[in-house]
Amino acid sequence: MKTGFEHDREGTRRPPILRQAQALNYILTNKKPLIRTNSMLAGTTTSRDVGVMIYPEGHGITLWPELKTIATRKIQPYDIDEHTRELLDKKVFPFWSDRNVREYARAANNSPRYQELDEKFVLYFMWKTVALSHTVPDFPRILKHGLLPVIEDAERRKNTVDDERQKTFYSATEIALRGILHYADHLREEALRLMAKAQKNGPAEHYKRFADMLERVPASGARTLYEAVQSLWILWIALHNESTNAGLSLGHLDLWLQPYFESDMQGLKTDREREDYVKQTIELIGNFFFKCQDHVPLVADIGNKLFGGSSSDQAITLGGVDKNGSSAVNDMTYIFLKVTEMLTIRDPNMNARYYPGINSDDYLRRLVEVNMVTSATPSIHNDKAMIQSLKSIQFKEEDARQWCATGCVEPTIPGKHFGHTNSMMFNMVAALEMSLNNGVHPLAEEQIGIKTGSIEEDAFPTFEDFFHAFERQLRFLAYQTIDCNNSFGFAHQVIRPTPTLSSMFEGPMEKAKDLTEGGAVYNTSGVACIGLTDIVDSLMTIKKLVYDEKKTDFKTLHKAVDNNFEDYIKLHTLIQNKVAKFGSDTPEVNRLAQRVVDTVFDIFYNRTNYRGGHYLVGFWSMSNHVAFGTLSGALPSGRLRYKPFTPGLTPENVKGVDLLSSIRTIAGLKPEKMPNNIAFNVKVAPDSRDTHEETVDQITAYAKSYFELGGMQMQFNIVTTETLKDAMENPDNYRNLLVRVSGYNAYFVELDKDLQLEIVNRQQMRV
Repeated sequence: MKTGFEHDREGTRRPPILRQAQALNYILTNKKPLIRTNSMLAGTTTSRDVGVMIYPEGHGITLWPELKTIATRKIQPYDIDEHTRELLDKKVFPFWSDRNVREYARAANNSPRYQELDEKFVLYFMWKTVALSHTVPDFPRILKHGLLPVIEDAERRKNTVDDERQKTFYSATEIALRGILHYADHLREEALRLMAKAQKNGPAEHYKRFADMLERVPASGARTLYEAVQSLWILWIALHNESTNAGLSLGHLDLWLQPYFESDMQGLKTDREREDYVKQTIELIGNFFFKCQDHVPLVADIGNKLFGGSSSDQAITLGGVDKNGSSAVNDMTYIFLKVTEMLTIRDPNMNARYYPGINSDDYLRRLVEVNMVTSATPSIHNDKAMIQSLKSIQFKEEDARQWCATGCVEPTIPGKHFGHTNSMMFNMVAALEMSLNNGVHPLAEEQIGIKTGSIEEDAFPTFEDFFHAFERQLRFLAYQTIDCNNSFGFAHQVIRPTPTLSSMFEGPMEKAKDLTEGGAVYNTSGVACIGLTDIVDSLMTIKKLVYDEKKTDFKTLHKAVDNNFEDYIKLHTLIQNKVAKFGSDTPEVNRLAQRVVDTVFDIFYNRTNYRGGHYLVGFWSMSNHVAFGTLSGALPSGRLRYKPFTPGLTPENVKGVDLLSSIRTIAGLKPEKMPNNIAFNVKVAPDSRDTHEETVDQITAYAKSYFELGGMQMQFNIVTTETLKDAMENPDNYRNLLVRVSGYNAYFVELDKDLQLEIVNRQQMRV
């Protein structure tokens, strides 16, 4: 407000990237330097012990209607003082009311239809209004060399180019990064102040260690593991002051921190010293985990239904292989797993890579054991399948081997790949509903899609005719989301470029181009496709009962669906018991599932995003499978009106679907057609007669078989249905009960009731 947004005080246009750099520099330079009592790391994301970050230029403004009720709402209430409420209501939100990403895009594109469809909530949800931060920076380079070489490089490049746009880019880089160094300097001053105060009565040495570290990092390269983690934490604070705390991820930390661990260990002489050092390292990483929870994402009340219980989803990746194809499992891998096991907290979102034949069975067994202890984490990925998938879409093999999980489960190449892997949540079932109703969506009760033919007028003589109609509706809806995503992407270039994040990537410095403009080496956009199981089961019902076996006609089936199968109990029973379902490992069903996957892949991959890259599809759903389901009618699959869709790439809980058949079904899908990954949810109820070791061995055997068959990803809820039901009745007894939703962890008792019931009703597999 003081310096101007679009123009400065003299009326001159302000280059967006320079404005953002100056704003970040101001924030970090004036940010209160806090060192929490007993904390092993200096610095905080906000001024609170746990703070809600607002980002009014993104989705923060959605909190405006709730300012007076946010502290008393049932799910995820936020404390807010009167001064903050008044400031937001009278000054902050009015200023940003037409400068946020959504409203800027609306005005720039004359209130386009695709944005109107987005705001219906039932067709798709565009994450780009919230964040553009689903990626992983090149932390190894910054940890090794520090920020000063990057600043010096920016200054040198600025002085050797004539183009004003390029000069502005390099100036912005320098200004933003100097803000980080100012913040680190102020933290050092605070450490010295606390040290002087503690000389009489306290841990002066503790604060001296902070001061010594902060004199070096993050300006210069870290020499010890402690310095590396402290440097990482300050960089993380800065990045979250620049971009939304939603899905920005930490990367392959065990591999990146292992050299510092080894160097520290080499300086120790006795077994006792080494044992003490390992314990200190566990404590340090545990402290880092807790620091990552000092901020939570802002979620409006509607968001508790759309993605309930989600944290900032700061994904950490472990294990797998390194860039040379050798095993990346190391000491730090097991330290991270020990911390995960001890703390059992929802964030960071732990993801483990496992390469069959290269990583050991003992490592896989340990991953399963940690899942048993925590009940829900880490998610386990097939390194071989993921690398194969990335190579098939023109990623270099060396780069593909370095992939890290982002946000939920999505792959990204650190420091090279700006993929906004969760650019949208795409409701494929909406396209099916529109193909059943000649382009009309039953809930919206309006002509949303194109006219592809009426069932009442016998428009589909063959199953192929109907599948073609479904494909056309799918393409229509996909193109709406692509246009919407691109418009929001262009808005980001104006509203909030990312000079700090760009400085931590290969490409932007060489091209003098921000990440939002396509500066990275790889510039894809990620799509989460929701409802594959519901679609396959519905299409199979239509194919078998209407066309192949002629047990009913399409008009009757359509009427039954429209009436939520009331008065059609016999037909509903026939569908439930006589039609093979996705997950039954039936060849015909598997072929149909692959056909749907191929279709949606081709539709998206053949369109280009606003940064010149491809759209990559994956099959996971956060918790939108529940939200979309509650806004949708009955389906030919037999699913009733307003019930949740199945999560991720998970079969429905029905007769004929068991764990082994599900494993074979999902492992049979082609990884190269799902490059944005999948979420295969498995709810396991251990047999009370088995020992801990026996249960771990049995689950490990299932997981190993799945990965050897080619399955991409598997995630567990190792908890009984009875326990979940009891937690719904007695939430105070289960405050720390962790569950895996569809790609992320959440505390079960903090979830919306519809989402709780969806997890309760998932098929319980016995091992």
